[in-house]
Amino acid sequence: MTTTPTVVLVHGAFADASSWSGVVTELRSRGIPVVAAANPLRGLASDAAYIAAVASRIDGPVVLVGHSYGGALITVAGTAENVVGLVYVAAYVPDEGESLGELQGRFPLSPLVSNLREGGYPVAGEESAVEVTIAAEKFPEIFAADVPADVTEVLAVSQRPLSTTVFTEAAAAPRGGPSPRGLSSRAPTRRSTPTSSASARSGPGRPRSSWTEPRTPSRSPGRRRSPG
Repeated sequence: MTTTPTVVLVHGAFADASSWSGVVTELRSRGIPVVAAANPLRGLASDAAYIAAVASRIDGPVVLVGHSYGGALITVAGTAENVVGLVYVAAYVPDEGESLGELQGRFPLSPLVSNLREGGYPVAGEESAVEVTIAAEKFPEIFAADVPADVTEVLAVSQRPLSTTVFTEAAAAPRGGPSPRGLSSRAPTRRSTPTSSASARSGPGRPRSSWTEPRTPSRSPGRRRSPG
């Protein structure tokens, strides 16, 4: 069993694991083992269970890193016995029993909300469920304003839809899991308010470190600024 923690990267909504490519390259260049997990984006509980399963099958200690919606997942998925730390990159940190809809609902609506497009998808044994994507023409300015235009054009038409159940499911507390070890900040985007971003990332008694981040932080490593 290796003693060097494996970093498990968990992407957020509308993205896939390849969005961490810049971070993966950086970590590998430093000799740090890394896995970019494929977040199913189908529901808070089931997505968190999947991430916990990914962590539990790694031989050795694991640090979970979540971006945006991925932060909510690592908060719940910290139950795996080999998880030794959690890192939040411009991410949601819901309290036990709190849904993402309740968390975001405490703040003014961002332009993201009015630019979501709904669609149905089949669920075995049930009526069809609803998933959302960002309107392709608004995707660059809302989701990836600091990414080159030719890249955002591809991202806009290859979005991973997010099930709307994630907005209503209450977060379970990680039983026996670690406390958040680090928090990362970024410039505000059109998909969240600065206030909601700060509240979703921090809470009383939670230690944090600060980085400066691009608007799509999972696409490139942040620069360490200072503890605080």
